[in-house]
Amino acid sequence: MINVTAMFAAAAATVPVGALWYSPVLFAKPWMKLNGINPKKKAKCGYFLPFAATFGTSIVLAFLLSLLFALLKITVLVDAWKISTLLWFGLDFMPNLTRALFAKKPVELVLIDSGHSATNIIVATGVLMMWK
Repeated sequence: MINVTAMFAAAAATVPVGALWYSPVLFAKPWMKLNGINPKKKAKCGYFLPFAATFGTSIVLAFLLSLLFALLKITVLVDAWKISTLLWFGLDFMPNLTRALFAKKPVELVLIDSGHSATNIIVATGVLMMWK
């Protein structure tokens, strides 16, 4: 059974993770440099769509994790983190690393972006398991 409240709480918990991750405190400057973004230039399209898409993908992530934990009958936080980390490594990090290598993009960019994904998965998993 999927707890919808827990799912939305897990999605909401990833928002401050992203805000901190891509802030000047952590990785904003290297991320912008690696992507060729000039921080002094104003964005053309605004930020509503990227932020809305981010929250939408966080809801999907929380739903899929909830479904997986229910199907596998995972009720222990450490077990949930193990399976979540393995899935992140195989389904996020490795494909992103491969694409970056073929596109001749910096591995540092993969580490920043995929590290953000891993942190979101860890946080969402923690929230979901606390609601069990």
